[in-house]
Amino acid sequence: MKKIIIYFSLFINCAFAHNTECIRDDYEERRIETFAGSSIDLKYEYCKYPTNELMRFDGYQLLNIKMNNQFYTYSNKVSGNGYFGGKMFYSQLGVFGFIEATTGNSPLTITYLTLIDDTLVLLGKVTFQQQMGNIIGDPYIEDKNNRTNELIKKILVANKQYIFGEYAMNYYESLLFILLDKIEQHITKNEIKKWLSRLLVYPDIVNYYRQKLFFKNRSLCTYNEKTIEMDAFGCQINNKQLSICYNFFNKSDLLYRYGSRNKIELELNKDINKGEILITPLIFNKDIWQYEVNTDSTNAGILVKKNGKRIAFLKCDNDTIEPFLFSPIWK
Repeated sequence: MKKIIIYFSLFINCAFAHNTECIRDDYEERRIETFAGSSIDLKYEYCKYPTNELMRFDGYQLLNIKMNNQFYTYSNKVSGNGYFGGKMFYSQLGVFGFIEATTGNSPLTITYLTLIDDTLVLLGKVTFQQQMGNIIGDPYIEDKNNRTNELIKKILVANKQYIFGEYAMNYYESLLFILLDKIEQHITKNEIKKWLSRLLVYPDIVNYYRQKLFFKNRSLCTYNEKTIEMDAFGCQINNKQLSICYNFFNKSDLLYRYGSRNKIELELNKDINKGEILITPLIFNKDIWQYEVNTDSTNAGILVKKNGKRIAFLKCDNDTIEPFLFSPIWK
């Protein structure tokens, strides 16, 4: 006789007993082969139906999971406006779950699940505000505890060769590790560089990791729900920080900032020209002074000139060089 394990989320309620026909009913099946050698079958269902309130609805997301002839179920009640969209995501890391999103300017919620020792485990739930489909601000995190923190750390450590190798992580699994406390203590500086370089396909995610986690006490760019400045480049030079910033959503100047978070010693502006920005060095002018920023990791730093004559080269500390990123949404 097959052993059947059923796990219900706390959200399960009368939604499944609702007699109204779904006005939207999505269904998806997927088998994933994990790096650990397991095969997991996923069956996802999403249903929504109208309420008495205009432009509001109730509904549910349902995920049926099968591994090693054992069965698991997880459900999630959802409600919102007519633009809500739900789907599942999955990963070869052995992590899968739900995505809840409305429009590109509304919250994005990701529910992370995994199977550990024949038990379905909720690793946590992350909600970000979005602007034009890109995450902004700080996330709201739910259902996280010391045990799930240890499980996420084990997932990271066990899969480093893939995460920092050639494995192309999808958008949703790339955000999993913000649930890990003090992630920078579990990743070497070289691994951080590799990972950030691979995450450049998701500028909003890589910028969050740079400014909020890996270099949170260094970046001189502004990051909050009102102003999103991206780090185009950054490094430390003799305990001072160099940050090259630009506005992600609205075209404006490229900003050169040098100093510390307590005191910006020099700030310069440069008109953004896409062709010029992609060419190194980045040249900033102030009266008779010229500051040429080389973003190449082999010789990153600031060449300082006065009236066209070389005065000094301020070399970036090698271990602090951040990968170059220029990918505004407006380009």
